[in-house]
Amino acid sequence: MFEKDSIFIYCTSNQNYKSIFTNYIEIKSPKHTVKLKDRRFNVGLKFEEFSSLLPEIYNRYNDYIKTSKTKIKNSIYISVPLIIETKEIEVPFYYCQGLKFEIKNNKVISILIDFRSDGDLD
Repeated sequence: MFEKDSIFIYCTSNQNYKSIFTNYIEIKSPKHTVKLKDRRFNVGLKFEEFSSLLPEIYNRYNDYIKTSKTKIKNSIYISVPLIIETKEIEVPFYYCQGLKFEIKNNKVISILIDFRSDGDLD
């Protein structure tokens, strides 16, 4: 289904943040060990810093600004509880509604839309 060296960026919406990509990022890679922070621990990440890693997302963000009826003046920050997941250990996550980007060789090779909204850990 997915290529094994792919990295996944998972972004979900949150009413408290005015951004099209907000508040939850999940990264999966078979090459990483699992590190799980308390889900209430948020790290402020400037949108431009995050999107500079993924030019396709930055371009989509710029397109959003150009077509948006509201003017965006300030830098957008994303508050991210960070989860790293490996093949061996699956880490559950909350608020799993949003977009999932499959990244390989620094390119977005697929975008999934996840409609689950129950946040069930089982």
